[in-house]
Amino acid sequence: MLKKVGLITRMVDLLLKIYAGLTYRGCTKWVPDETHLKLMYRQATGVWPDLKKPKTFGEKLQWMKLNDHNPLYPILADKVRSKQWASPIIGESYLPKVLATWESADSIDISNLPDKFVLKTNHDSSGVIPCTDKSVFNLTAAKKRLQAQLNTDYYWSGREWPYHEIPRLAFAEEFLEDASGDLPDYKILCFDGEPELVEVHKNRFTNQTMDLYSPSWQYLDIRWDVPPSGQVDPKPGCWDLIIELTKRLSQGLRHVRVDWYIVNGRPLLGELTLFDGSGFEAFLNREYDEYLGSLIRLDKDVQ
Repeated sequence: MLKKVGLITRMVDLLLKIYAGLTYRGCTKWVPDETHLKLMYRQATGVWPDLKKPKTFGEKLQWMKLNDHNPLYPILADKVRSKQWASPIIGESYLPKVLATWESADSIDISNLPDKFVLKTNHDSSGVIPCTDKSVFNLTAAKKRLQAQLNTDYYWSGREWPYHEIPRLAFAEEFLEDASGDLPDYKILCFDGEPELVEVHKNRFTNQTMDLYSPSWQYLDIRWDVPPSGQVDPKPGCWDLIIELTKRLSQGLRHVRVDWYIVNGRPLLGELTLFDGSGFEAFLNREYDEYLGSLIRLDKDVQ
């Protein structure tokens, strides 16, 4: 009997892996949102989600995708408009400069840009093209990659509805670099205006690590899906300011992740994320997953 159950489980896992592969090829758009989210969640975490009475952080993010249609969300998910929204709340000095925007990749013109910059699209996930020397920059390849991103609707993989409503743009942003040569990414998970968990990401494009801290900068021995660095960093000098700015940005929102960089001691807003990891990255500590889930108040209108 146990062997039969094990065989069935392995078959289900294989079918779900195939389904996820088809999803990333754009072949599962016909599947209803709720069904799709259950299948993707099970494939990613090994557990079927309860979307009727969600408890964990990941389950509640799936619930929000289906039920929380705050009209502000498409603005927050837009990497250009979110900065415009944040400017009167925290001030322009804490925002990276947007140097230019274009409606298509073909219209990109870098002649008036500085020697260093980054190219992005305003609706995608993790798509950054850095230029460190304009004289040798392969603009043709960059345009091809950016146009592919502009043609992609990121709604379909995780059914994050705000992506559907973002007017797509390519844009150039100032190149961020610190004198130390290191530029960690500080991601702060917030619940109704209160920071709760800090993710510190390093070496995101090589050997990525992630360490977790409390907002008061206590190291937390909690594991997600990215390995820790094995070291405890000192609290940044501008950390109290970052927490204050984060509270302002997250006020009135059921849940949002606020991302920061620190450049030569000055905090700069990275982006705002509504569905961290699309809610498919389960904590290895189930009890902490449920604790974070308890902070998302589905019975309270915080919009």
